[in-house]
Amino acid sequence: MKKTGITVTVLLAVLAVFSPSPVRANNMHVTNTVLTFCDEVSTYVTFDISWENSWRQSWTEGTATITNWDAAWVFVKYRVGAGDWCHASLSITNSDHRAPTGSTINAGLSVDGAGTNFGAGVFFYRSDNGMGSWNQTNVQLRWMYARDSVSLKSTVDVCVSAIEMVYVPGGSYYLGSPATQWGSFSVGGGSYAAFYVTNEASIMVSNSVDCLWTDPGYLFRLGPTNSPIPDAYPKGFQAFYCMKYEVSQGQYADFLNMLAAVQSSNRYFVSAPINGYTISGTYPDITNTSPNTACNYLSWADGSAYADWAGLRPMSEFEFEKACRGPLPAAGNEYAWSGNRVQLTNVYGVVGSGMETALPVGANYWMSAGGGNFGALRCGIYAASLTNSATTNRQDSGASYWGIMEMSANVTERPVSISGNNSRLFTGTHGDGVLDTNGSANAATWPGTNAVGVASRGMGWGESGWGQFQMADRLHVNDNTIGRGGDLGFRGVRTEP
Repeated sequence: MKKTGITVTVLLAVLAVFSPSPVRANNMHVTNTVLTFCDEVSTYVTFDISWENSWRQSWTEGTATITNWDAAWVFVKYRVGAGDWCHASLSITNSDHRAPTGSTINAGLSVDGAGTNFGAGVFFYRSDNGMGSWNQTNVQLRWMYARDSVSLKSTVDVCVSAIEMVYVPGGSYYLGSPATQWGSFSVGGGSYAAFYVTNEASIMVSNSVDCLWTDPGYLFRLGPTNSPIPDAYPKGFQAFYCMKYEVSQGQYADFLNMLAAVQSSNRYFVSAPINGYTISGTYPDITNTSPNTACNYLSWADGSAYADWAGLRPMSEFEFEKACRGPLPAAGNEYAWSGNRVQLTNVYGVVGSGMETALPVGANYWMSAGGGNFGALRCGIYAASLTNSATTNRQDSGASYWGIMEMSANVTERPVSISGNNSRLFTGTHGDGVLDTNGSANAATWPGTNAVGVASRGMGWGESGWGQFQMADRLHVNDNTIGRGGDLGFRGVRTEP
């Protein structure tokens, strides 16, 4: 695994400190990683971090003031000697970490196998409103190494990873569509208006006023009727963070290299370059030629394993729509970028090169119906294509209300459905950084490797109809697709700490 780093000598013996391949969609870089001794049970992992197109902004929507921002989800992996990579336990106390002036660190807690809370990572973001490139030095995370059974005499490798996220504030929003769309959610009682989510309490699925419903012709996509969706199923009312982009090929290749050999082999799609997929090589030196491209050929087992390993979790169907629409009223046949305008992409450059450009300006989706060399495109391609345009807006850039990219088109999103009894038991448990011996996620209440209870929403480039890209469309909500596909990807979320 190719990394750049330095070796430092501290009281924890000799520690080789690495940074993984950077996520280049917005040129996020973690550099200058060192360890600074703290005490006999903990040490500071110190590094610099930077990325482009960062923001924190506030605006008024109706009578409400809304603030959102992008952030880095930062987590640490370590290995003792030649052992396997493990997930580092960070302090659960925010004040134990050291944020540079103008920034905030907020620890994200997970529960380990013994039922104890630990810091699985931190959210790092702007404290004040601002936009543009952001470069912060001397960020310090307190690693509770004694909790991880690492001794003062250990020889340890440390790797800091960062994933771009977007904050989706808590609050009410509309679910579904006032138009009839392939099983879209609506209010019961015959009105078929969009359903208004006002809290995280249980929701009754019934054709009664104020209950969640759909067109009678699509009841099989609604799941058990006259029964509730439990309180604990994530409704999207509570604030959460969502990955700004789908998992990239660079991120996924790093993930494969940091697993045990058997785990990696089960999560690795070995193929000649096809449909923009460029991951190749032999463990533990798996590489890729297009790290910025969205990672396709991910099964549900692959994507959920990545989320568990990174301390994230799958999103729910409800959170998918909240992440797309925001607090705006629902409109018929709308896409994640708002409205129903679509402009087919004509790509300039080689698909899967990571250097391709979407043309014409304003192109915002990509599908196989047009023929030609199709496949996964690079993350953020529509926004990047507008760099020199004076008309940048959501519909042109393909951005959701909150600034989340490619929620419609590119590769398919895989949220947890409400269409089955088991999937309704999903509670939004966060990953703990640890996989089972086969390399599969083992977080409680998540759908298993059989993908029962997993929906396909937003859809990928392999679809041949515009309608399936629309945010309320639930045509594939009962897909339960187990295998890998050229337009199947993944995006993780995490509930606000």
